Formats: sequence, structure tokens, C-alpha cells
Amino acid sequence: MMFTCTTPTTPPHLLQDANLVCVGVVDSVDAAVHPIPAQTKKHAHKDCTEFPLGIVLQILGQWAIVLPAVKFWAQPISPWRIAAGAVFGLVGIWLASSGIRHLGKQWQVKAAINDDHKLVTSGPYRIVRHPIYASMFAMYIMSAILLGRLPWWPIGIALFLAGIEIRIHVEETLLRDRFGAPFEAWKMKIPAYLPLIR
Repeated sequence: MMFTCTTPTTPPHLLQDANLVCVGVVDSVDAAVHPIPAQTKKHAHKDCTEFPLGIVLQILGQWAIVLPAVKFWAQPISPWRIAAGAVFGLVGIWLASSGIRHLGKQWQVKAAINDDHKLVTSGPYRIVRHPIYASMFAMYIMSAILLGRLPWWPIGIALFLAGIEIRIHVEETLLRDRFGAPFEAWKMKIPAYLPLIR
């Protein structure tokens, strides 16, 4: 399926709405890389150094969507693309906000386990093990629908998913080491970040 900007068929206000949605995607990536400072933790954490590679790959994947579309930025986007993109965007917002809310003080960008860490399996974690990564992917699909251009968006998806997989591997290694059998049982029942795919 090709994701390209269409010829002028969209009213100007719809184009403005689409651009606002795209800006939201960029802001979400920036927030993931530059998080709001959290309160000082009372317990030491186990750190991982492989994690930044996953973040870099995700950023490169996003650039593969945004940069090739710059010269087409002012072109109207067809209403069906805006509607489909909005659906993925709303799903992504819900997954991220709900996932962070259920994690509470345990939420952080850097892969780490606190001494008082708990295995969270409530809320969106009953649907996927990594709802925040699922939200990132939903936002990426929104970007691809609105702005994607061949051959860049398939390359971007490959980079973005590779970044997610690296980050999930790092995080789940920490969770497995900390929680053992309960984590493995949860992993057997719940997909990672795409429904039906474990």
C-alpha cells in the first residue's frame, strides 16, 4: 500500500488539522528522548547501556517519514488519510497515557529496575506487555499514513521496529531477572506490543 500526499482535494482546515497531528508526533518523540525529570528514587536501579541504540533507530525511522515529506508539506492530504491517521493517533494517545498511569512512579525512559519495582499487569498491560511501545508504533503508522513516501516509509518501519525490539529485549531481560516465573507466565499469555504476536 502506498502512502503519499494527494493532489489538492482537501479543504484548508483539514490540512491544518493534519499538520497539527504531525507536530504532535514530533513532540511525542522529543518527549521520549527528553523526559520530564522524575522525583529522586529511594532505591538503586540496575542499568542497561544497550538501550540508547533502540532509541536512535526509532528516531531514524521517524526521520525516514518526516524528512522526505518536507518538500510536500504544504500539499493537501485527502480526508480518508486524515481520518485513518486520527484513529491511530487516538489509539496511541490512550495506550501511552494509560500505560504511564498504571506504571506510576516506575515509569522512566531509561531501562532500569528499582529495588521496590513491581510487575505491572493491569490496565493496558492486560492487552500488551509494552503499551507505550505499542503507542509509539501507532503514532508511527499515523505519520506514515499522513506523510509517508516510497521507498522511505518501509525503510523507516524496519528501523523503527528494530529499535522497539532492542528496547523490549533489554527491558524484558531485566524483568525476567527480577521476577522470574511470574514474568514468564505473563509473557506466555500477553503479546509484546502487537496483538496476537508474542
